Amino acid sequence: MCGRSAVRRTDSKAVNKAPSSRHAARSNSPSNQPRRAKRAKPLDPVVAIGDVHGCDELLEAEFQKHRGSGAELILLGDLIDRAPEPGGDRRVLENVMALQRDPESWGLARVTVLRGNHEQMLLDALAEKKPGPATMLWQWNGGDRDLLTFAAEHRDWFEALPLRTIRGHYLFVHAGVRPGVALEKQRDQDLIWIREPFLNQPHGLPYTVVHGHTITRDHRIDQRQDRINLDTGAFCTGVLSSLLLDPAKEPQKLCKKGQCPVMLGCRDERTQTDQP
Repeated sequence: MCGRSAVRRTDSKAVNKAPSSRHAARSNSPSNQPRRAKRAKPLDPVVAIGDVHGCDELLEAEFQKHRGSGAELILLGDLIDRAPEPGGDRRVLENVMALQRDPESWGLARVTVLRGNHEQMLLDALAEKKPGPATMLWQWNGGDRDLLTFAAEHRDWFEALPLRTIRGHYLFVHAGVRPGVALEKQRDQDLIWIREPFLNQPHGLPYTVVHGHTITRDHRIDQRQDRINLDTGAFCTGVLSSLLLDPAKEPQKLCKKGQCPVMLGCRDERTQTDQP
């Protein structure tokens, strides 16, 4: 490992009474006919992308890979900090914001960005009138003070980032959930910071949780029976992982070896500049 959620009464007499011709005509009009139930809109395929951490070239390669796919991209948070190249954080943010404004031009359904603990630390730093403990914590975790001006100009965007989102059978969140706690009672802190006990015991929610935050040991996608970890340490391994999922289909069990997920997109999609 590298780096620091009226019963309607009917009058029997009225039933047996023949309706007047005027009433009958009104009853047979199109506006009074039973409406057909609207067919549910099919769920778009989803491409979940792990922690980016300022790796703009790796993220650009991911965007190109899924261009024209018609999928929704869901970035699991931690777009920023620990960027391997100067200015990487800002370039990642600018590219994501531009893509989010016009996903159709790339042949995508939409782009959803979740809040990670690093976005939250940046917001906490912005909330200080002058650099203090929150700014120090953010910088200690790889924050670049050169990003503060840009972040202040786009503060509304950061504040609007959701902590979680659900698509069909999948719950997407940055870090995980606290086992045994209902989704609506989960603490924001846990959604962006939790490791244990989430990583070592079943969470009990009726979803497969797709998350990042904790770098996988072998820098490959780590799928368990009730969760999938996509953080493969892009900033220190050169590996940014993504996974194509079909939200309309219930996730299948692991293969016999217990390592490979048997599902749409069952592969470790890796973009890398250097072999770790």
